[in-house]
Amino acid sequence: MQGNNASIWIKYIEKVELVGAPVEIKRKEVAAKYNLLDDPKAIIPISVFWLVPQYCFHRLADVFMSVGLFEFLFDQTPKSMRSSATAIYCVIIAIGSYAGTFIVTLVPKYSGKERNWLPDRNPNRGRLEYYYYLVSCVQVLNLIYFGICLWFYTYKPLEEIAEISKEEIWNRLMQISWLPIEKV
Repeated sequence: MQGNNASIWIKYIEKVELVGAPVEIKRKEVAAKYNLLDDPKAIIPISVFWLVPQYCFHRLADVFMSVGLFEFLFDQTPKSMRSSATAIYCVIIAIGSYAGTFIVTLVPKYSGKERNWLPDRNPNRGRLEYYYYLVSCVQVLNLIYFGICLWFYTYKPLEEIAEISKEEIWNRLMQISWLPIEKV
């Protein structure tokens, strides 16, 4: 569960405090400085490496989330339910993707046509940083909900957790992995 908690905080930091919104604000400042705000096809003279921290935070959060969730599912589910738990993990990821798509479709509808946060034609006139703030608010609500669930959840005692063989872990990883992994 600590991995999931870390994942939620990292995603929050990624979007607001350190990288997401400030990088977008900086990008638009540079575009304004060079009078490129009204040219959606202009190449803005800012390094692509400004995005590296954001993508690093995103991947780091994914690692914490997947490892934490798998650890929880393997430790806290009965042996007969472990394959179902793996399927539940995939369903959770799919629901998250649909929820993200749903938010992206709602934002232009409710942010207004005059100052759309996610404009179709000119991203330089959009308010992507506001979208990052919205996603961060959703992350905070997610963290609160996670904390409530964690407060009321009762862990299985360690004595009840069956030993999982390395072979079983390997087989489960091979079922869900999209990367070729060599057995050691």
